[in-house]
Amino acid sequence: MGDQQRSVRTVTQLGTWEPKWKFPAKFIYKKGESFFRDLEFEVFVAKEKLSQRGSAQPAKIGKAEEKSTKLGLANFMVEGSEKATRDHKVPLVGLSGKIGDLYFSVSFETVESENKRTLMDEYTHYDVMEQVRTVKKKSGEKRLGRAMSILGYKPYYPIVIVPGLASSALEAWYTEQGIWKRSRVWIDPMKIGQTAGMQKFSNKFTSKKKKSKDLKEDEEEEEEEGRGGRRKWLHMMMPSPTDGWSDPPGIKVRAVEGLHGIDYLAESAVAKKSSYVFGHVINALIDVGYDNINLQAASYDWRLPPSKLQKRDFYFTRLRDMVRTARNINEKKVVLMGHSMGCRCIQYFLSWCEGEDPGFVRENVHAFLAMGPPFLGAPKAMRAVLTGDCMGLEMFLTPEEAVVFSRACGSSPWLYPVDEQQFPDVVARVSGESQNKNFQPKTTTQLAQTYASVSNSFKQKYYDSDPYYLLPDKLGKKAVLSIPPVSNLWVIMGVNLPTEVSYYYKVEKKSTKGQDAKLVLDSSADKYSNKKDGMVNPRGLQISGGMAFETRSTYQPTVRMNKSGDGTIPFCSLNYAHFWKKKALENKDLYLDVQIVEVEGAEHREMLTNEAVLKAIIEFTCKKF
Repeated sequence: MGDQQRSVRTVTQLGTWEPKWKFPAKFIYKKGESFFRDLEFEVFVAKEKLSQRGSAQPAKIGKAEEKSTKLGLANFMVEGSEKATRDHKVPLVGLSGKIGDLYFSVSFETVESENKRTLMDEYTHYDVMEQVRTVKKKSGEKRLGRAMSILGYKPYYPIVIVPGLASSALEAWYTEQGIWKRSRVWIDPMKIGQTAGMQKFSNKFTSKKKKSKDLKEDEEEEEEEGRGGRRKWLHMMMPSPTDGWSDPPGIKVRAVEGLHGIDYLAESAVAKKSSYVFGHVINALIDVGYDNINLQAASYDWRLPPSKLQKRDFYFTRLRDMVRTARNINEKKVVLMGHSMGCRCIQYFLSWCEGEDPGFVRENVHAFLAMGPPFLGAPKAMRAVLTGDCMGLEMFLTPEEAVVFSRACGSSPWLYPVDEQQFPDVVARVSGESQNKNFQPKTTTQLAQTYASVSNSFKQKYYDSDPYYLLPDKLGKKAVLSIPPVSNLWVIMGVNLPTEVSYYYKVEKKSTKGQDAKLVLDSSADKYSNKKDGMVNPRGLQISGGMAFETRSTYQPTVRMNKSGDGTIPFCSLNYAHFWKKKALENKDLYLDVQIVEVEGAEHREMLTNEAVLKAIIEFTCKKF
């Protein structure tokens, strides 16, 4: 527990004084028999003393007085140690960057058993859902947005929402299927085609008197019709296989614009509820007072690589105009809110603005609100192009069809893992490539080159050479890994769900001329689950069905704790903003306020319905009056 503060040492510009103060509180939380805490200090000093060199005026911590100004803030992780006392130095950061250092010591003391109950009562675990229940109880309102409005929360910052992969509805503008014109193709279950399984359910009520032979013939006919429907729908949905972005002959599909294009993907009463995207978020924001003046959506065709979104649809130009208009009309800077690949899209937009319109972000964007952000990508994107990801459409698509679709989309490499050494393990291991039957580790590039060559060509063409994404600048920096050029970065992320981080494949079919080798997940690797093996499972990860998962017991070096991701995005990718926060604290030329909210058990997609997440969104974007 924190004991005595030693001193604040400021840089020369603020004088040579070294005020000393005593830390007035103890910050504790319990893990097993150890006590830990992330500490954040805010340091204030009397305004008139800032210019007085040699002054011994004490600095105040955590409380601004009437005639004081915020000198800066610092944060660090306290953790137990065999040493009873440890000295610390952490950078003190103000608006202009680093302005000095905090020097202090921390002592670790044994807590007597009779005092533990008092400690635990004082430092109970923060339960965000309990806070949600408290808000509803105080207001007497069941709907969270209305409850927070009753308690005084009102819209403050205008919001522009950028959805994620497969999260903008798509409609046909031109099609050989005349009845599909100006109607949704993403997503309409009736256009995909009914499966035999759905028909069997229907037959229970409509075909009870049919003989078994007749029923079998009907089912075979219906399955063939289902395959035909899927083929037509896939033909509509897939961009040109030669370039991954252009319209095939006779077809034109575009994103549905406005909030209506990102709330629910399906319009039919049967499918709408389960096709939610931002519907719950939008309704909560409307309940708290937002309307079409200060809440807008920037939907996009998520099948395209970012450079072609600009080339074909002028997407980033139009997004810039939308942000500028929202800023001017509301007379406040805008919050860019993204989810999943929408965060990637916002990152690209911010880099694009810095290159095309320097100063725009600083003048018009208040914050980047990132929900479930894949800052380092996700191994699951690699699985999608290797063996298929049906994106929740298992009732309609086979894994083979999902592979074809993923490989045809130029956007797939947008979510490939980057900076792969940050992940708990290599992306995949493959057996049976040659005479060697052992699992061989593979990087994303190696996998794509050998087993998804078309998708790899898209990566090389649209991403590796893009200065707003992977092409290094003169200093060797890649835009996708650089600190976003915003003043405020707010991250909301689900944690502690089993999350895919690595795969075990075997070669089912060797490559032939013009065709990639075919991989299948190898469940024989399951025998290594939770067992440390330097060659096969060095981290002792949980393995099931040939897929390795990080879990709540997986150690995460960036935070020095055991945690896992949100079921789709690994923790290291979600939490990469923690690294940016550290870099910003070390660089006096940067000012970036990073706030990270972790929501226990919030699944990647379901977080958009989670009331703890909705509460955090409202607290970030609204003000309490």
